[in-house]
Amino acid sequence: MEKTKRPIEGWIATWHPDDEFAIFGVSNGVETYVVNLMQKKCCCRRWDLSGIPCCHAIACISFNKEEPEDYISSYYRKSIMLAIYSHIIMPTNGPQLWPTNVTHPINPPIMRRSIVRLKKNCNKVSDELRTRNTRPRLFKLSSARNVGVLALTSKRVKGSELRRE
Repeated sequence: MEKTKRPIEGWIATWHPDDEFAIFGVSNGVETYVVNLMQKKCCCRRWDLSGIPCCHAIACISFNKEEPEDYISSYYRKSIMLAIYSHIIMPTNGPQLWPTNVTHPINPPIMRRSIVRLKKNCNKVSDELRTRNTRPRLFKLSSARNVGVLALTSKRVKGSELRRE
């Protein structure tokens, strides 16, 4: 909370007339944020996400001459923390003491071959030329045995001729 109180010096809160003194506009000359103290919300969403008022909300709270600690979410109160952890979690035995099932061993799942989508040939008109859409290779595929590089590469090989396949 102390870290959040430090940067409020540049923020100026302006009250927008409502009955509960809840809706404020907070500005530093460049940025403007809307803060609703009744719903405990700010447009920067830090207050919504953490439950601790952001610097914009603290500027509005200090404008109302109230304490920011009153606006912290109840989840941070000591009584709520004690209530959450009041239940006892009973310990369990380790895996070496778990009962074993020797009648039906668990087998791995059956491996099935995946269905591959086949390429679809276009139905061409009889007078249309059938051409391949692939370009001729400009690079020679070299294997590790021939050149001494890692397995199949598509780099140009020095001193060798380029083949068109």
